[in-house]
Amino acid sequence: MIKINQKMKEVVMKNRILAIALFVSTIFVTAQNPLPNDSFIVVKSYKPTITEGNRIGFNPAILDTQKVIQQLDYKFINNQIPVNFDVDPISAAKIKGEPLTKLYNGYAKLGVGNNTIPLAELYYHNSRSKTYSLGTHLRYQQNNNIKNYDNSSMSNLRAAVFGKKFWRSNTLSGNAGYEREGFNYYGFEVNDINRAVADTTDTKQVYHNVFAQLQMKSTKQDSFNLRHEFELDYYRIADLEGLIAENNVIANANVGKFYGNEYYQVDATVDFNNGTNTLDTINNVLIGLRPQVNSIGENFRLNIGMGIYVDAINTAKFHFYPIVDFKYNALRDIIVPYAGFTGRMQRNNMKSLTRTNQFLSSDIELLNTNFRYEAYAGIRGVISSRLSFNTSIRKLKMDDFAMFVKDNSGLENKFVLVYDDIEQLQLTGELHYQQGEKWRVYLKGEYFGYNAGDEEEVWHMPNYKITFSGIYDLNDKILVRLDLHQIGEQFAKTYDNISSGNIIADAVTKEALNGVFDANFGVEYRYTKRLSAFINFNNIGSVSYQRWQDYPTQRFNVLGGLTYSF
Repeated sequence: MIKINQKMKEVVMKNRILAIALFVSTIFVTAQNPLPNDSFIVVKSYKPTITEGNRIGFNPAILDTQKVIQQLDYKFINNQIPVNFDVDPISAAKIKGEPLTKLYNGYAKLGVGNNTIPLAELYYHNSRSKTYSLGTHLRYQQNNNIKNYDNSSMSNLRAAVFGKKFWRSNTLSGNAGYEREGFNYYGFEVNDINRAVADTTDTKQVYHNVFAQLQMKSTKQDSFNLRHEFELDYYRIADLEGLIAENNVIANANVGKFYGNEYYQVDATVDFNNGTNTLDTINNVLIGLRPQVNSIGENFRLNIGMGIYVDAINTAKFHFYPIVDFKYNALRDIIVPYAGFTGRMQRNNMKSLTRTNQFLSSDIELLNTNFRYEAYAGIRGVISSRLSFNTSIRKLKMDDFAMFVKDNSGLENKFVLVYDDIEQLQLTGELHYQQGEKWRVYLKGEYFGYNAGDEEEVWHMPNYKITFSGIYDLNDKILVRLDLHQIGEQFAKTYDNISSGNIIADAVTKEALNGVFDANFGVEYRYTKRLSAFINFNNIGSVSYQRWQDYPTQRFNVLGGLTYSF
């Protein structure tokens, strides 16, 4: 066995030696005879191809006729894991770096002029408080005689205290005070003989007015609360000689609440007036009840209700008026057309009438004015972020409208009342421009058309009014103000004596009173935040005009003074 293996190893060795010899000889021959350097021409590019093989044309599948599908039933085990959520309190946000504006408790003003000696005013109020507000106001002004008119001086004194008490949902406010208004009946005709014989006692008049007001109002104005406002007003007015005395008490209430998109409210008024003059003593109660429903939509607001009034002088008279008011937001508050139809009763008493014309006689009859209807329509909106406008047209019919006519008895220097049923057409246009606090300009024009009933004209009612007011604020340092007023022509009732034999009668005529133009200019210079100086120029054109028949107003006058805050 060993010999056989030895022979096999020798054979293998011989074969390896022969193979190596052949490989070396081949290399040697190649080195001695290199390959010829021939040129080759390539006819086309080489494209390798693979012969397509045979393939099976279907996918193999296993047909298992014994397949078993098992139905599984899943069940979930509900196990509530307790979770605790602790809310950490968040501190209220605070504004830092913006301190409150410093407020002064009050100011004192003192002024003198060629017509006013003096003007004195004092105002005082408590500092900031979240619980209450309390203050007082005193003012006195005296005007000298009008040129060429003796005993035409005037004076006004007012003293009042006021305050508020704040709660979370309500505010209680009130005020009380005294007002004294002194003047003279200087309205004589130029050549009137009564002007020479009248003395100070015959022309002097003083009105004393004591007043008080109390109001409770809800301040939580969300849709879930019952909104309410209750008010009680009282005043007593009396004249110098005790010929006129009037007591008035007014109780007002307003209650309303939201239900969905509708707001339901009720206004109620009880107005009791006790008046005494040389003609009569009158106790009059005027009661008003106005239930209303406001429907508020996305682009409109409609208010519908009924006004019920009871006017009780000698007998009770009931008056009913519809209340319709509609507003439509046509273009995102840029254009807002509106229209409405309503009516009301208006109280006429000594205070309201003398606020319009203080030269009223004590021999008057008091009747309330019945606004039978008031129909109106208009468009308001904005032209730009600084300029807004409002235009409207109104048609009114009024019964027992009070007009002032000269008393043709006695000294003929006072006015009495004439009542008439009239119609009025009013066209109004307004423009308001404001550029921050620097510029504020207001322009308003009104045209009036009248139809009188029994009277020839609607006395002392102008046919148009134009008002312009502009304020320029230069860095809160210099304030410039300009006011222009234009009142159109008006008519006054006059009487001419007509003699027929032994009979002398008065024939009614009318006197045209020229239009009124008044221009006022004022400048205030704030030297410091506490001290400022002012000067006002009134009736710059020195125009002599009559707002009331035979009562000319003061011509050019100037008033200057100082204001100090403390």
